[in-house]
Amino acid sequence: MFFGKPNPTSTMEKTLKQNLEKLRILMEASGVSERTLGRAAIKNPLLFERIRQGKGFTVRIYDDVVQWVSDNWPAGLDWPKDIERPAPKETKDGE
Repeated sequence: MFFGKPNPTSTMEKTLKQNLEKLRILMEASGVSERTLGRAAIKNPLLFERIRQGKGFTVRIYDDVVQWVSDNWPAGLDWPKDIERPAPKETKDGE
Protein backbone atom coordinates (compact mmCIF):
# COMPACT_ATOMS: atom_id res chain seq x y z
CA MET A 1 0.00 0.00 0.00
CA PHE A 2 1.29 3.47 -0.89
CA PHE A 3 1.05 6.20 1.75
CA GLY A 4 3.50 8.73 0.34
CA LYS A 5 2.72 11.76 -1.74
CA PRO A 6 1.39 10.60 -5.13
CA ASN A 7 3.28 11.35 -8.29
CA PRO A 8 1.54 14.43 -9.78
CA THR A 9 1.79 13.05 -13.31
CA SER A 10 1.90 9.29 -13.67
CA THR A 11 3.54 7.55 -16.58
CA MET A 12 0.10 6.46 -17.83
CA GLU A 13 -1.26 10.01 -17.64
CA LYS A 14 1.75 11.30 -19.59
CA THR A 15 1.20 8.64 -22.26
CA LEU A 16 -2.50 9.47 -22.58
CA LYS A 17 -1.75 13.21 -22.79
CA GLN A 18 0.84 12.54 -25.50
CA ASN A 19 -1.67 10.42 -27.41
CA LEU A 20 -4.32 13.14 -27.26
CA GLU A 21 -1.79 15.76 -28.35
CA LYS A 22 -0.67 13.63 -31.30
CA LEU A 23 -4.28 13.08 -32.40
CA ARG A 24 -5.04 16.79 -31.94
CA ILE A 25 -2.12 17.79 -34.18
CA LEU A 26 -3.13 15.29 -36.87
CA MET A 27 -6.76 16.43 -36.79
CA GLU A 28 -5.72 20.10 -36.97
CA ALA A 29 -3.60 19.26 -40.03
CA SER A 30 -6.79 17.93 -41.64
CA GLY A 31 -8.78 21.07 -40.81
CA VAL A 32 -10.36 20.24 -37.43
CA SER A 33 -9.39 22.82 -34.79
CA GLU A 34 -8.73 21.75 -31.21
CA ARG A 35 -11.84 23.61 -30.07
CA THR A 36 -13.98 21.85 -32.65
CA LEU A 37 -12.47 18.52 -31.64
CA GLY A 38 -13.16 19.13 -27.94
CA ARG A 39 -16.69 20.38 -28.63
CA ALA A 40 -17.57 17.51 -30.97
CA ALA A 41 -16.03 14.73 -28.86
CA ILE A 42 -17.03 15.75 -25.33
CA LYS A 43 -18.91 19.06 -25.61
CA ASN A 44 -15.94 20.98 -24.15
CA PRO A 45 -14.13 23.29 -26.59
CA LEU A 46 -11.55 24.12 -23.90
CA LEU A 47 -10.39 20.52 -23.32
CA PHE A 48 -6.92 20.88 -24.85
CA GLU A 49 -6.37 24.29 -23.32
CA ARG A 50 -7.20 22.84 -19.89
CA ILE A 51 -4.81 19.91 -20.45
CA ARG A 52 -2.01 22.37 -21.32
CA GLN A 53 -2.78 24.18 -18.05
CA GLY A 54 -2.07 20.94 -16.19
CA LYS A 55 -5.68 19.97 -15.55
CA GLY A 56 -6.50 16.29 -15.61
CA PHE A 57 -9.08 14.28 -17.47
CA THR A 58 -10.84 10.98 -16.93
CA VAL A 59 -10.29 7.78 -18.86
CA ARG A 60 -13.83 8.17 -20.19
CA ILE A 61 -12.93 11.58 -21.66
CA TYR A 62 -9.83 10.04 -23.25
CA ASP A 63 -11.90 7.17 -24.67
CA ASP A 64 -14.58 9.54 -25.99
CA VAL A 65 -12.02 11.77 -27.74
CA VAL A 66 -10.15 8.83 -29.28
CA GLN A 67 -13.46 7.29 -30.39
CA TRP A 68 -14.58 10.54 -32.03
CA VAL A 69 -11.24 10.89 -33.80
CA SER A 70 -11.44 7.26 -34.99
CA ASP A 71 -15.00 7.82 -36.26
CA ASN A 72 -13.90 10.95 -38.13
CA TRP A 73 -10.41 9.92 -39.23
CA PRO A 74 -9.47 11.25 -42.67
CA ALA A 75 -9.44 8.67 -45.44
CA GLY A 76 -5.95 7.91 -46.71
CA LEU A 77 -4.19 8.99 -43.50
CA ASP A 78 -2.50 6.25 -41.48
CA TRP A 79 -3.55 5.96 -37.84
CA PRO A 80 -0.57 6.42 -35.46
CA LYS A 81 0.95 2.99 -34.79
CA ASP A 82 1.58 3.68 -31.09
CA ILE A 83 -2.08 4.53 -30.29
CA GLU A 84 -4.65 1.77 -30.07
CA ARG A 85 -7.50 2.60 -32.45
CA PRO A 86 -11.06 1.74 -31.52
CA ALA A 87 -13.25 0.44 -34.31
CA PRO A 88 -15.15 3.32 -35.91
CA LYS A 89 -18.82 3.32 -34.97
CA GLU A 90 -21.39 3.14 -37.70
CA THR A 91 -23.34 6.31 -38.35
CA LYS A 92 -27.12 6.45 -37.94
CA ASP A 93 -27.66 6.07 -41.68
CA GLY A 94 -25.53 2.90 -41.77
CA GLU A 95 -22.47 4.30 -43.52
